Amino acid sequence: MATEATSNFQNPDLISVPYPSDFHAKITALAAHDGLHFWRFLIVGSIAGMVEHMAMFSIDLIKTRMQALSWIGITCSKGRRVTAVNLLDTGLKGTIPKEVGNLTSLVFLNISNNSLQGHMPAEMRLLHQLQYMSLQFNKLSGEIPSSLSRCWKLRQLSLNGNKFNGSIPGKIGELPKTVFNISSLVSFDILDNEIAGSLPADLCYLLPMLERIGIGQNQFTGEIPPSPPRCASLQFISLTANKFTGIIPSLRQLVIGSNRLHGVLPNSVRNLSASLELLDTTGCHINGTIPREIGNLSNLVALGLRDNDLTGSILETIGKL
Repeated sequence: MATEATSNFQNPDLISVPYPSDFHAKITALAAHDGLHFWRFLIVGSIAGMVEHMAMFSIDLIKTRMQALSWIGITCSKGRRVTAVNLLDTGLKGTIPKEVGNLTSLVFLNISNNSLQGHMPAEMRLLHQLQYMSLQFNKLSGEIPSSLSRCWKLRQLSLNGNKFNGSIPGKIGELPKTVFNISSLVSFDILDNEIAGSLPADLCYLLPMLERIGIGQNQFTGEIPPSPPRCASLQFISLTANKFTGIIPSLRQLVIGSNRLHGVLPNSVRNLSASLELLDTTGCHINGTIPREIGNLSNLVALGLRDNDLTGSILETIGKL
């Protein structure tokens, strides 16, 4: 391969080929990369400048020898294994390459706020050490792969603002029910997609460590699962703009706006946790009067009741809040 880079260079394949000392400067000038592969190299410097123009970012770092244990956006262990990829808002385009499955020591993956398209590759199931994954605010589509449940250590999963559809993988309830097999999950966000189905009634049993769940602006139906003692860790839930029915569980923050709950706001609102800080029932077609018991929510900081069919006067008990 010639050592001079050109502006129309396609598919740079950097396998066992010598490169000039100004390698990174030349790579940065490339205008249209279809793929970039680093194999068996002693790499020094920053990749950030070239990421902006890449159509597909593919690194096999399992076989890569790095002099520096950290690039901008890439963190490695002392054993020279990639443990973190943080390419948030770096202009990435194209698809997520299947080679991401080669990063078997990866703990942290954040490629949010880019223009990535296509499906989540099934090879992500090989990331058994992964604890944090954020793919939010891209243009990803298709179903969430059920094989994602093999990421046994995953604690935070954020897929907001994409175009995922289907149900939640068959073995995750109907979010593939397999998602609910990730018992280590603490935070689960899939806001603003096109996912349908229902939440499993035993959600808190399946995900006992769950603290946060955001599934607003999707197409979920059915009842909101109850919150038994198993849900002791749950602090935040956002169900906005779905088609849920049923009773309201107890939490610290409850956002259920733009659903089709109808009916009255029951006196049992007093049974909501005394630690509740946010209650938003905006646009739920709730009628009747505001129950006096809402004044018992002594820690409430924000209350959203607009765009309902409530009648009567504002109660004195609200003055306790």
